[in-house]
Amino acid sequence: MVMNMKKTNSIRFLCVILLLLLCFVVYLSSRIKKDPQLPSEKEEILIAEETEEEETSEEIVVETSSLPSDALFILRDEDGYLTVYLIATDTVYMYTDILTELLPEHLKKEIAEGKTFASPEELYGFLESYSS
Repeated sequence: MVMNMKKTNSIRFLCVILLLLLCFVVYLSSRIKKDPQLPSEKEEILIAEETEEEETSEEIVVETSSLPSDALFILRDEDGYLTVYLIATDTVYMYTDILTELLPEHLKKEIAEGKTFASPEELYGFLESYSS
């Protein structure tokens, strides 16, 4: 009889554990389901990327609208380093290892306003004078 009682208690204990596990799974599945009114994670990422692209293109229009007509290259500060862009296509022409923070203040201001170069020679001359 004692053996039967232990077996019955073990079965009850197992049933309670299974019931708790089932409740936990139901709870997790309800947490995973999102409100249909809210955008999914993928939609949020797409929205963020579109917003970032719009902001970037607006910045480019502002920066390039007042540039000299003969300008071919423009310097930009990206993540603390100077990056050279082709103005016509707004694509990266060259990454540099020149830290923006080490430049004189007047150059930082020129770069923020859009420092341009009309020829590769002019660009390389500038870069050589500030590279380490």
